[in-house]
Amino acid sequence: MPTVTGTLKDLSGNPLAGIALEIIPVSGISVETDGAVTLPIRRKVVTASDGSFASSLVAADYQFEIEGVIIEATIPDQASVDLGDADVITNTGNGGDTPSY
Repeated sequence: MPTVTGTLKDLSGNPLAGIALEIIPVSGISVETDGAVTLPIRRKVVTASDGSFASSLVAADYQFEIEGVIIEATIPDQASVDLGDADVITNTGNGGDTPSY
């Protein structure tokens, strides 16, 4: 299960401490071959004093809702994923290297 990390900052580059992120799975319910059922349950994490956060997630598609802004992301199946890694956020909108949420 990947550990997803990231750091939130304002436009001036200051860390956003104490900000709640709601992590919303976009994928549906799945049933594993051993009969285990995976449910897409929302979770909430809060940024630390330096604006950082971490959460263990199943590899899937998610929406991260932060203060009314929705970031769509595809979390790959690897040990750790930084939300700012190339190709993780899928709704940058401009096709370039600079996200435009």
